[in-house]
Amino acid sequence: MTVPSWIAEDIYIDICSGAMIESRPEFMRMLSDVKNGKITQVVTKSVSRFGRNAEEIVVAFRAIKEAGADIYFHEQDLSSRRADCELYVSIFGACTQEDNRQHSENIKWGINKRVNDGSSAIYNRPCYGYRANEEKKIEIVPDEAAVVREIYSLYIKGLSVVKIKQYLESMSVLSPTGKSTWSKHTIESILTNKKYIGNSVAYQTYREGYPYPKTIVNRGQRAKIEVSEHHVPIIPMEIFEAVQKIRQERTNIVRDEEGRAHRKTKKYSAAKVDGTIQLVEEE
Repeated sequence: MTVPSWIAEDIYIDICSGAMIESRPEFMRMLSDVKNGKITQVVTKSVSRFGRNAEEIVVAFRAIKEAGADIYFHEQDLSSRRADCELYVSIFGACTQEDNRQHSENIKWGINKRVNDGSSAIYNRPCYGYRANEEKKIEIVPDEAAVVREIYSLYIKGLSVVKIKQYLESMSVLSPTGKSTWSKHTIESILTNKKYIGNSVAYQTYREGYPYPKTIVNRGQRAKIEVSEHHVPIIPMEIFEAVQKIRQERTNIVRDEEGRAHRKTKKYSAAKVDGTIQLVEEE
């Protein structure tokens, strides 16, 4: 078809498309302009620019049409004024989805290859106590490393994670995110992170599911890859192993073969029931 002459009113560019239209700010701004009568015609390079998969593309197509504008896809020379346009959009969308899936698999293959041969940048991701230098290798941050050593020392001396949290806050030690308060999860992560003994582990988490991948904590669902003596340690191996043993002894949580958490023993507290003091199982 012959493309008519249009006056460009605005340009809308989302850096990346999200699973939902609401997560695409420029797309939402365009819809608002359509509803307000600012624009009546949307021109886009290709159907593939509308989303990552067939469903997302059709939803975006319908949203613009319902808002009151027509759409022209330049690469396909396709106008929404055609009665069969949505059918063609869905077909092109399905092709786009398959192309994206194959592209995603190729990227995963490349990542896995670099992880397995030890060249992946994953191994050099810094955590609290380390930073990336100019060569993108991790090196120790002395002040933070001292805090890490103190956390391990306090735990071995018998302090709980809660008590360590209170101690750090009382000493005005800032958290890894620069806050005056520490989370228990942050301290627990420090106490279990093998990076502090000089090892770097890949696939502690992984992403699964297409086209809407989710980050999953790896609790044995897939193999982890560990590189020993990767960088200078902050914590000696014997101290790290002692902390893991203490953690195992203290924990009241065990996981079954499917990774589900259960209490190892039940905790009870004293409570008055029918006028008498009885032991009541805590929730």
